[in-house]
Amino acid sequence: MDRQAMLDLYENLLKSIADPFFIISDDGTYLDVFGGTERSLYDDAAALKGRNIFDFMEKDFAEFFMNQVHRTLQGNTLNSFEYQLATETVDGIPKNGPGGTQWFEARMFPLGNLFDGQRAVTALILNITERKHLQQKLR
Repeated sequence: MDRQAMLDLYENLLKSIADPFFIISDDGTYLDVFGGTERSLYDDAAALKGRNIFDFMEKDFAEFFMNQVHRTLQGNTLNSFEYQLATETVDGIPKNGPGGTQWFEARMFPLGNLFDGQRAVTALILNITERKHLQQKLR
């Protein structure tokens, strides 16, 4: 397989992932967006590419999320955490997902190399709302 065919394959694989996968810089810019194709779980986040988290999220949430990005970079290890988000508070993306308040698990890991000259993390986001609701029922 030649180089271009391999790149095309990797791009198609990343686009087909049901859960969204982001590359986020240490200043909060979403450098790239992949996956997130399952509309029953996620709004389409493709429009976040190139935008800074402080431009589309409420300040308190953006600060919380950036603390996690910095923690991931400083620890140089996997950082998993859960958070609740009212999806309608995300500005500038199509509201074609489940809507309302959802629970998510983020799995962040530092990139080993600079991305476009910036330190960055990868962030896989999983919608865990159904799991949270089941846990609450079992209590």
